[in-house]
Amino acid sequence: MDNFVDDFKKNGFAVIKDLFEINELLPVMNDINNLVNNLNDELLRLGKIKNSYKDEDLSKKLICIEKECNGAAAWLHSSGKMTKEIAKLWCNNKLLDAVQQLLGPNISGNPIWNIRCKVPNNSLATVPWHQDTAYLNEGSENTLQIAAWIPLVDVNKQNGTLQLVKNYNKEVLNHKLEREIGDKKSWYLYIDDKDLDTSSIFTCDFSVGTIVLFNQIIPHRSLENHSDHTRWSLDLRWQKPNEYSGVESTECVPMRKKGINQDLNNWINSIDRKEFVTADYESVKDEDGIYPNPNGPWIERWQ
Repeated sequence: MDNFVDDFKKNGFAVIKDLFEINELLPVMNDINNLVNNLNDELLRLGKIKNSYKDEDLSKKLICIEKECNGAAAWLHSSGKMTKEIAKLWCNNKLLDAVQQLLGPNISGNPIWNIRCKVPNNSLATVPWHQDTAYLNEGSENTLQIAAWIPLVDVNKQNGTLQLVKNYNKEVLNHKLEREIGDKKSWYLYIDDKDLDTSSIFTCDFSVGTIVLFNQIIPHRSLENHSDHTRWSLDLRWQKPNEYSGVESTECVPMRKKGINQDLNNWINSIDRKEFVTADYESVKDEDGIYPNPNGPWIERWQ
């Protein structure tokens, strides 16, 4: 992890190469596989798919489900449950040791996290240029929030990797709702091309085990997946305790106090998805699929 702090201060993000061994991430992948299997079973129950794909490899499974049921991947992204293994990774010592070098010895988990299940050629899995703080309430830009982008497969331009704008440490840019110009089912924000200088872009191209840490002001996006497999990744975030998170409905999770790990067993055993995003199988009326309807502070903020 040499020099990553300097890179972070200079560019607003830093790559930490080979932070994890592949076997350290396998429990997370197993949990995600179970989430996809549960989705498979629920869509069968609802008659949204006619075939079961539980025996398919995880790289292909969600693609098969999506072909039968439009929006299945977006639904999983928006409403999937946090699992115990994801929770354990969130407070993993390797991650907290890195974050501590940026935040100091007192660390809380920010309530926002995501499973990214980027199936190929899918607009609802392709995230436009944005700043993370734009999805939160105003004032969150004043709290240093550290996000970790953790790929669970090798990532490159072909399978829809992450891109970041270098060395942007300025104000919150104007954001717009993508649904007003693109897919009407989109919940994403986007920054207009005229408002963002993208002359200096970093494109993530690395193997499983390498991660990126970045602050909530850095503009970033994901490319479209043109491969034949699902690009899986996680977003996890941290900040200092008692600073504004930008999320009213869910408290931060204390993870370290004075450099000492907190007892998180009760939290891990009671974890649930972020509360302010809502999606319900039974409430979905689309005849051609099952689409989420996540509602968050960003919708009203940028309308």
